[in-house]
Amino acid sequence: MKFREANKKDLNGIIQILIESYISLEGSKELAKKEYKTELNYGHHFFIAVEKKEVIGLIAWFYHGLKKHCLIEIDRFAVKSEYRRKGVGRKLFQKLIENLNKYFSKYGGVRKVFLVTRKKNKRALIFYKKLGFKKVGELKNHFYKKVDYAILEIYPKLIFE
Repeated sequence: MKFREANKKDLNGIIQILIESYISLEGSKELAKKEYKTELNYGHHFFIAVEKKEVIGLIAWFYHGLKKHCLIEIDRFAVKSEYRRKGVGRKLFQKLIENLNKYFSKYGGVRKVFLVTRKKNKRALIFYKKLGFKKVGELKNHFYKKVDYAILEIYPKLIFE
C-alpha cells in the first residue's frame, strides 16, 4: 500500500469513494466530481491510500488561518468498504500526519487537527477515538436541520512522538 497526495489521474478513484461514502452526494458521479473540484478550488488537499493502482482511501484536508498556525481541518475521511477494518484508515491518518509534519516543518510541524462529524455516526466516532481524537464540542442543526455534529480534535505531537 502506498500513500501520497492525489493527482489528476486519481479523479475516478476519488469520485468512487466519495459516492460510496457520502450520503449528501446521492450516488451521483457528476455531483461528486463537482464537489471534488469545488474543494480543490477552496484549497483542499487530497491525501490518498493506493493499492495496486486503485485509490482505496482518502483524507481531504486544508489549513486554517495562516500556514504558520499549522491548524488542520479534515473535511473528508473515507475508505472503500472492502478495505475497512483492515488498518487502512489508521495507516492513512498516520501517513498524513507524517506528510503534514514535512509540509509544515518550517513552523515545527502540525500543531492541531480537528474535524466535524455527525453525532449519529457511531462507527466514525469510535474510529476517531481510537486514533486519539477527543470530543471538544457540538454543533446543533449546523449543516442540515435536525442533524447534530460532534467537533473532535487531536494534538498529533502528543500522540505520534
